[in-house]
This record gives sequence, structure tokens and C-alpha cells, in this order.
Amino acid sequence: MHIAVIGAGINGISVAVNLLETLPGVKVTIFTHNVTPNTTGDVAAGLFRPYLVAEGDHRIKKWCRSTYNFLENFIATNPKHHKYGCCYLEVFELDTEPLEKTLFNEIVGNSRFLNEFELKRYPTAKYGLASTSIISEGKKILPYFYEKFKMLGGKIKVMQVKNFDEVQMIHNFPIVINCSGLGSRSLCNDMDIYPVRGQIIRIHAPWIKYSFNKAEHYIIPQSDGVVVLGGTTQENNWNTLPDENDTKNILNGCKTILNGLEECNILSVNVGLRPGRKSVRLEKENRTNFTTGNKYTIIHNYGHGGSGFTLFWGCAKDVGQLVSDILLKAKL
Repeated sequence: MHIAVIGAGINGISVAVNLLETLPGVKVTIFTHNVTPNTTGDVAAGLFRPYLVAEGDHRIKKWCRSTYNFLENFIATNPKHHKYGCCYLEVFELDTEPLEKTLFNEIVGNSRFLNEFELKRYPTAKYGLASTSIISEGKKILPYFYEKFKMLGGKIKVMQVKNFDEVQMIHNFPIVINCSGLGSRSLCNDMDIYPVRGQIIRIHAPWIKYSFNKAEHYIIPQSDGVVVLGGTTQENNWNTLPDENDTKNILNGCKTILNGLEECNILSVNVGLRPGRKSVRLEKENRTNFTTGNKYTIIHNYGHGGSGFTLFWGCAKDVGQLVSDILLKAKL
């Protein structure tokens, strides 16, 4: 069976790899307008932590745990995990108000409250939580998945997808998987999905070895001496150009968390549009091609907010199960 995947960000490429790894005889072609290094995921720092996603959705916990287990196994079994920007990272959550443990703390399973002596290092905070999480840098782990996808026989066709039917009839695909992120607003006419503009700054600061977040600001080191400073969460803002006021706000906010940022060189200022939605849409939809009359199934997998690198493998496994169920039913 030949399956089409629309979108080549972290969700699209991980879905494609999982299908090729788990379903013998399946072929996969990805249709996408952008490939790495030009996807939204390439801008992402890649810290495992639920962010801008509906934690009340019971599926989120399962997807988080599945992805965290995948990343732990990736580190344990891949001696080149650092090359792909995947490693453990100590994370400090700071606040002026008492902190409560969240789903993130439950998943990583190692969080502890900072004591009064530790908090003295952060004079603008009264409370803190320390945890060990995992980072999988978008610009490094995406190429890993692309390499693996091609090694498994996958194909990528770069094109602007205007509708599902045009993709479906290229090879009369029985299944089309929609991982188009924000593109689903037009592809599905889904007005529940909207952009959440995120602006970040990359600086050279190899002395920063830990991640920090306080209110809307965060500091996330990468594996090559680069540190990501953020951020913004501007809903329904389609502007993909850096904003000087946002840059100043990010720098000033991060300086209140950690001393020593004043002299760091700014390497780049990047903007990405996260696919915001009240809940992730992961479900199947039966469709008839308007032109050919052929029936096919669309599996939707989009609306991950700022948690693409926290949910991707759990969602990929659920998509894989839906595909497996369809294949099994077809044999009956």
C-alpha cells in the first residue's frame, strides 16, 4: 500500500518514519511546501515540556509519555545522540508565586522544589522547581528523521498542496495523512486553528548549561554553545518578521532571570508560527474524491501548539494504529 503524508515538520516526518518502521510493505511519499531547514520546527529549541496545548485532553498525557520514552531510548541506544541535538537537560522553573507540579513534572518524574539556599542565586524569584528533561533541537533532529525516512525508502515531493483530492489522485492513495499544521486552516477550512507567533533570539553563551523559565520568558541552551532566549505567544499574529520591541522585551525579561547576558553576541532573531488549537485534532475522516469518485481516508494530525517536540512520537504511534486498523479491515 502506498500512503501520502502532507507536511514534513516534526509531526509529518515522524509519522512517515513510524509507518515505514512498523508496517511491512507500506510505501510513503511526503508532499510538502517546506523541508528542513525551512520548517517551523527548525526554529524550535526542542525542549520536552507541554506548552500551549490543552493539558485537560486525556490523550496529551499518553502522547507526552510515549514521546519521552522514545527520547530516552534514543539517547540510550544512539551513540550519536549529541550530533542530533538530543540530550538530557536540567530545567529550572522560577516564579514569584508558589509553584505546583504539573503534567510535565509528572512525566519526567524527578522534579524537586528548590530550597532557600538555591533560590538565593535567583533574586527575582521566590519559588522554584528543578527537573531533568530532554532537549531535541529541531534543526538537528529533523535532519536525522529525514535521513532515516530516505534510508527506509521514503520519498519527498516538494509542492504547494492546495487540497486533499489533488494529492490523493496522484497515486490513488487509499490513505492521506494530514500533518500540515497551520496549513490545515485552509486545507480543512478549520477556523479553530490559528497562529501563535513565537519570536526567539539565539545568542552565543556556551557557559549556560541549564534551562530556565519564568513567566513568559525562557532560556534554553543548545548543544553547540548557542542559547535560545524567548519568547512570545501572540495569538492570531501572522507576522513572520522579527519585531524590535519583542526583541527588547525578550532580552530584558531573560536578564532578570540570569546575569551575564548583556555582553553576549546575538546570532539571529527567528520567528515561527505555532499551530494553536483548543485541542489536537487526531482522527480519521472518510472522503470521496470530487474529481475521480474514488473513496479514501484522511487521517488528521495537527494543532499541537507549542508542543510539537513533546507530543510527536505519541501522535505518530496513534496515527500508525489508525492506519493499521484500516489495513486490517481491508483484509477482512
